[in-house]
Parts: sequence; structure tokens; C-alpha cells
Amino acid sequence: MRVARFLGIRLLQAIPLLIATSALSFLLLRLAPGDPAKILAGPRASEEVVAKLRTSMGLDEPIPVQYWKYLQRVFAGDLGKNLNGNADVADIISRGVGVTGLLAVVAIIITILVAIPVALAAARRPGGPLDNSIRVASVASIAVPGFWIGLMLIAFVALPTKWFPVGGWPDDSSRQFNAILLPAITLAIGIIPVLTRSLRSAFIDVLGAEYVTAARSLGIPGGRLIRRFVLRNAAVPAIPVLAFLIGFVVGGSVVIESTFNLPGLGQTLVQAALTRDANVLQALTLVLGTSVVAIYVIADVAVSLTDPRVSLT
Repeated sequence: MRVARFLGIRLLQAIPLLIATSALSFLLLRLAPGDPAKILAGPRASEEVVAKLRTSMGLDEPIPVQYWKYLQRVFAGDLGKNLNGNADVADIISRGVGVTGLLAVVAIIITILVAIPVALAAARRPGGPLDNSIRVASVASIAVPGFWIGLMLIAFVALPTKWFPVGGWPDDSSRQFNAILLPAITLAIGIIPVLTRSLRSAFIDVLGAEYVTAARSLGIPGGRLIRRFVLRNAAVPAIPVLAFLIGFVVGGSVVIESTFNLPGLGQTLVQAALTRDANVLQALTLVLGTSVVAIYVIADVAVSLTDPRVSLT
């Protein structure tokens, strides 16, 4: 009950932020160069045709009126149609959510599975050769652009082995994991160093704590000590970092999906930006903004459940 109340309060607090985000994106789209009516009508259309199309799209009304009507449609559950009018925006987004969601989940799983043991290895002997090597590798990994890593994986892994589809999304569900693995690894390589550095610092603090020393003196085995005392306590400061990284993965999918030609939200965002499809761009802004807010709310709950010093208020 306390968790549900906490979630409700946090979601209510997020509504003004989401409205402000949608208002800013709406204003920027309306003030950007170019006319969606001219794009839709084509370069050879007359001014009369463009004017009629602009009126039918509501673009001749004041911006505040346009935004108010947009909010009314959104609260009614209507995200509108795309620029060509041949597809519902909700359907377009729903097709990309699954791909981007799977990409984010696999990337985060890879990140956690790699970052925890690497951070533990570095924290056992701070300042040692292994710790210094991991820190240098982390800096190098962060400095390398994600699209370059993706291209290298395509050139030296996907094409020689032919195990991983290059471009597109297979209809066969058994092949979809293969299609998402290399993009997920590309995303993970860019965020593993961030989580590793956070966990390393947390592990060093926890391993030097008095209760860990006392547990060792009682003869508790190393594996059990790590599971019962170190991992849980080190997770508290790492959870907000992980939440930030999940948000980064959702936003960073734009470049990676374009590199691997995946039909996710990132690719949809790029195509909508190129065609000035305002309805799709605004809907994507709401979806991505809501996703990030939800991630941070879940992180708040996870921290409160992990750390007894934090209350759900």
C-alpha cells in the first residue's frame, strides 16, 4: 500500500514536467524552419493548395490554440495520424516499442553482468595493476563513439560469421535475439565503464566497513559475504546511476538503431524528424519522457526498499 501511494504521488508530480516537455517540443516544432503542409503537398503544389492543406491541418490557427487542441486529443487517447494521414501514430509507435524495449533490456543485462565482476575485481586491490588497467580501459571505452563500435562489430563479427542479421528486423522470433545482440553490446560498451566506476567506489567503501570486517572474523565464506553484505549495500548508490544509464540507453538507441537499421523508436524518431512529422515527433517525446520519468520513479522505490534508512514518503 505504501509503495502504491508513493508511486501515485510521484506520477502526479511528473505530470507538470511531462506537460512542460510536450509544450517545449510543440513550440520548437512549430517555430522550426519549413512548412509541413508544403512537404505533404509536394514541391509543385500551388499556394492555394498549400493554404487549403494548412487550414485542414490546423496550422493557420494560433500556436496556443493548436497546443490546447493537441492536449485535448492526447488526454482523450488520440495521438493523431502521421503526416501522410495513412497510419495512426499509436500504431507506428507500438511497432517500435518492442524493438527498443528489447534492445534496452538486453543492453542493461549485459552491462550488469559485466560491470559487477569487473568492479569487484578492481575494488579488491585499489590502485593495483588490475584496477589501473580497468580504469584505463573504461576511459578508452567511453571515448569511442557508439556508431564506430557498431560498424566494427558488423565488419568483423556479423559479416564473417553470418550469425547476426545486418540491417532490418527478422520476422522469425528465433532470429530476433541474434538481430538485437550486437546493437545491445554496442550500447553496453558505452555504459559499462560508468556503472563499473560507480560500483567500484561503492565496493571499496563497503569492503572497508566494520561490519564486513566483523563478518570476515566470524569465518563467513567470501562468496556468501559478497552476496549477503557487499552487493546489497553497494547497490544503494549504484541504483540511481543505473536508472540514469537506462534513460541514456533509451535515448542513445537513436544512433544505434540507425547504425543497425532497426525499426525501433530511435529509427522512427529520425524518420519523423526528416519529414517534419509533428504528430509522430510529439508522441515520441511524450513516450520517451514518460519512460524516463517511470524509470526514475522505479529507481526511487528500489532505493527505499534496499536502504532501510530511506522511507517511502
